Parts: sequence; structure tokens; C-alpha cells
Amino acid sequence: MDTREEFLAKIDSDKSYASKRRKLEFLSVLLLVVSLSGATVKGANTFIIEVEFANQLNLNFLLMLSVVFMIVRYYSSAYVYHSKLYDMWTNEMIGDSELLYYDGDSGHFSGLLTEVANFHDSPSQPGYICSTLLRRYLLVEERLPDQGGDVYHVMTRVPLHKFRGSWTWKCFLRLLSLESKYQFESVFKRRECLDLLSPYLLALAALVSYCYFVVNL
Repeated sequence: MDTREEFLAKIDSDKSYASKRRKLEFLSVLLLVVSLSGATVKGANTFIIEVEFANQLNLNFLLMLSVVFMIVRYYSSAYVYHSKLYDMWTNEMIGDSELLYYDGDSGHFSGLLTEVANFHDSPSQPGYICSTLLRRYLLVEERLPDQGGDVYHVMTRVPLHKFRGSWTWKCFLRLLSLESKYQFESVFKRRECLDLLSPYLLALAALVSYCYFVVNL
């Protein structure tokens, strides 16, 4: 996995991503200004001909469609960075000793997640999956012997939102509390997270302003 510095370098050097981000931000700001201030766009210079817009309402509608289109384009470029950022904060969370801790002297695991899974046969750090609503899963790699005596590796998805044995709703709530902590830190303490999310927030504000403009016509 990339380090934070390598991750930032990739974002900063990705010209395709930067181009789509600038276009989305420009269109969002333009839609915000037109919707909230009542400003009108008289025309556009295409370097060949000059186009003048006669119907302002239709222009606002086209701007709104352009913002929606650029959100999709931007997401397609930013998706790989969203995935890497997700991997970074979930790996940090799983590495929290309150969730999972390995004592090298005794060879035993401790922590909240030991209430729901056995990690003694897992050769790697588990993964964490946030699904819809409150569905959470733990991805655990296990070593299982086959009939020939060979050992093969399988990935087991353990549902954390289903309570059984010593894994209770209190354990799940504590897990969600730790998840919220690491998500909050990821959003507000990582420059790269704000860089990825700010175009969406600006676009959302522009779309809300357009809806307000239409309602108050």
C-alpha cells in the first residue's frame, strides 16, 4: 500500500483528475452565482464566434445539467483515490490496540474483535468493510488444510452487525464509535480527504441553490 506521501504525490500529479476537478468547481461556482445573485450570463466567446444567450432560465437548467454531468466525470477519476483513502483509514482503525492486539511474548490476541473471530490461523491483518446502513463485515484470511495435507488460504467475511455469543450490541456500538473517530480524523485531519470531497460539497451547494432559484421563480 502507498504511503501518505506517495498517495499525495499521485493526486498532485494526476492531470486528468485535476482537469475534471477544476471544471466541476468552475461550473459549480458559476451556477451558484447565477442562482443566488440573480446575475445573468450575456454570452460566451468561443474564439471563433460570440454566442449570446437569450433565455436565462434555460441557461440555468443547462448549467445544472453540466454540474451533474461533471460530478459523474469527476467521480470516475477520483474513485481510485476514494478507495485508497478508505483503505488507509480502515487499516489504521484495525491497527488500534483496542480492536486487535497481538502479544508477541504470549502469542495471544486480545481486543474487541477477538469476541467475534479467531485470528490465530490468520496470516494477515483483517480487512474492514462498511456496507449499506449499519452493515459491517470483517474480512479474515484463514489457513485451512485440505485432504492432501496442503494448506490453502481462504477469505472469510464475518458479519459484525449480527450478534452471537460474546459479540453483543454493546460491542457493535463500541466498534461504530471507533469507526466514527477514525472517519472524523480522516476527513478533518487529512488534506487529501478535503481535496477529494470539497468539489462534491461545492457542487451540492450549487444544486441546492438552483432548486431554491426554481422554487422561488
